[in-house]
Amino acid sequence: MPDRIRDLFKGKHVGLWVFIGAALVVAVGLAVFASPFASRSPDGLERTVEQEGLSQRAREGESPLADYEVPGIRDEGASTGLAGLVGVLVTLALALGAGALLYLVAKRRSGRAGDGPASATPPVHAPPTD
Repeated sequence: MPDRIRDLFKGKHVGLWVFIGAALVVAVGLAVFASPFASRSPDGLERTVEQEGLSQRAREGESPLADYEVPGIRDEGASTGLAGLVGVLVTLALALGAGALLYLVAKRRSGRAGDGPASATPPVHAPPTD
């Protein structure tokens, strides 16, 4: 494991990982346990789509988790909770992917800033050599 990644799990970054873990637990808890109790009334966007007659066009591109239900699961509460969990996990995967991509782009740009290749640049924490 590269030193920079290993350093994320040590020292000053522990609080960040505790916060991320707690936020993930809260998000999963809300998605699984609170979403089955959400109102069945249409929200503002759904109501506008229905009023403007756009609902037929929206039905053409059906979602795998349309109306927050997982196909094949008969229990409505369990289906909604599972759809919420899938939504949280997909969002987490997209966020991690975007973060990794931004990290790689930043790393590549910082490597191009010097005169030589990035591997020839001494690490920041190394003592200067005479």
